[in-house]
Amino acid sequence: MLTSSESPNLSWPRRTLLWLLIGVISLTSVYAGVQWRQWWFYVTTPVHFHDIERNWLWGTYTFRNIHDKGRSFLDTYDDVGIQNRRSELWIDYAPLRLVVNTLWVASNHEQWPYQWHKSTRYRSDLQLIYDYHAFYRWFNSAMEALAAIGAFLLVYNVVRRSGSGETRSAILALIGGLLLWFNPAMIISAHGWPSGDMWVVPPFLWAVYLARVNRWLGAGIVMALGTLFKGQLFFVMAIMIAWPLLQLRWREPLRFIAGFFGAFGLLTSGWTLTYIDPEGFRQFRYAAVVMTGIPSLLLIAYMLLRWKLPKLRLDRLSRINALTIWFGLSGALAFSSMWLFGTCYAWFDASYAFGTDHWQYMVMGKTSNIPGIMTERYGWDLFRGPLSVFFTAYGWEVTVKTFLFGIFLLLLGVSAIGIAMHDRRNSTRFLIAIVTPWLLFFTVPCQIHERYLLFAACAACVCIGHSIGMTLLGVFCTILTGMMTLHVMFIRGNLQWSDQLLNETAPWLFAADGFVLRLNKFIVGTFPDIGWAVIVVTCVFVWMTITPIWRPRRQVALRECGSDSAPD
Repeated sequence: MLTSSESPNLSWPRRTLLWLLIGVISLTSVYAGVQWRQWWFYVTTPVHFHDIERNWLWGTYTFRNIHDKGRSFLDTYDDVGIQNRRSELWIDYAPLRLVVNTLWVASNHEQWPYQWHKSTRYRSDLQLIYDYHAFYRWFNSAMEALAAIGAFLLVYNVVRRSGSGETRSAILALIGGLLLWFNPAMIISAHGWPSGDMWVVPPFLWAVYLARVNRWLGAGIVMALGTLFKGQLFFVMAIMIAWPLLQLRWREPLRFIAGFFGAFGLLTSGWTLTYIDPEGFRQFRYAAVVMTGIPSLLLIAYMLLRWKLPKLRLDRLSRINALTIWFGLSGALAFSSMWLFGTCYAWFDASYAFGTDHWQYMVMGKTSNIPGIMTERYGWDLFRGPLSVFFTAYGWEVTVKTFLFGIFLLLLGVSAIGIAMHDRRNSTRFLIAIVTPWLLFFTVPCQIHERYLLFAACAACVCIGHSIGMTLLGVFCTILTGMMTLHVMFIRGNLQWSDQLLNETAPWLFAADGFVLRLNKFIVGTFPDIGWAVIVVTCVFVWMTITPIWRPRRQVALRECGSDSAPD
């Protein structure tokens, strides 16, 4: 671990110079990063994955409903209904993802009304392609910038609270933010695929940072916004509740839950408080509206009593706590209306339930994790046939899928213990601990796309606050998820076709003698055995998560006395 003997507090001229230098480097990096993203989008145009076409398709469908038919954004999910799992027409987008796609189509409507340019996939005017995807590209860039800022703030907070000086904390935070901003795997995913997979990263980093500065209500709100973009955040959200509970703090998880349900429930109340009548029109379910309004009435009554009858000592419940209770309870009641009153459910089915049911086997390319090794090397059938049943207990068949997911949940609990421990100790290993759940998410469960290692690779950029070695393990994850993502992009059609088109786009990069074919052969050759390396990396992160930093007694005594020379 890096050490420092600097004074923890800088004089104002040095502080001003430090932050001015960081600002200049940051602005320069933003410009360079935007240019690199533009270049990558140009170069990979021939192999953009067809997900972008589906994004445009459902954005067009929704925008046409609003612009031409006088209907609402809410109607898209209900038009599809509770989807047939075998249907070719399906939507699995969370609400805010559908919002982004709709806004993308709206931004192009004046120049290209309802028109998908097939030429945007290859061999076309690159400026046309760039302009056509402008909204989507800039939105991805903004999310990447938010992720980098979140990484900067989180690293600075953790390193500073561990006892390091301001200069060291700021420099490490800047490196962490730059590592994320220039992360090749994230840029490949956001501008080469292009997709919104990296939308998971900024809300996660910001939620952890807000929790670190004791803004648990805000952390819950941010996490709710993140799940409305991408549902994968649900798989690690439990650590945000277990973390304070393991420290014997009960108010913080309640505030987090209130923030989450308040934001999630109220933002989806357009569906949860309404239903579609037999004529096809959307109507309010008044029982649901009344139930959701009860917390508001209670809040108004509380405020009036506190104002009119101060002798009742209602100030024991602060206004902030009262607003928190109102916010969380209102959202939770709105969300529960789907089951209590039979309001619209299709949005939830499409956003979160359909994908899990529809994609039993999510692998499109080469996913080098435990399920990949079991399938490729040992011939296990993880979903069908006799090998899919791991063991039978009391007449209940435990499938490999269920068993592996149980292992994931168990290790997720272990990760929460490590997060709570390192947070309590103000240890920089906290930065490692928050990456571990994402590594476990990719390595252990079934139904994992090859590109989902991206979440761990991006989050691991904050490990620079602890050590260079752990950061290099994150770089390894970046290389691996970048290769797996490129593999799927290359094989989306025909490898020779992709090789030819990439050579036409960038002959100085993609040679005409089969560069893509050779690269693809190399990537395929790593599957699935490089998954053993992924398992080792995951084990290292788990070990660093559950073990504390042991210091000699003399160093601990120096730190307790406030010595600036004590190492991290």
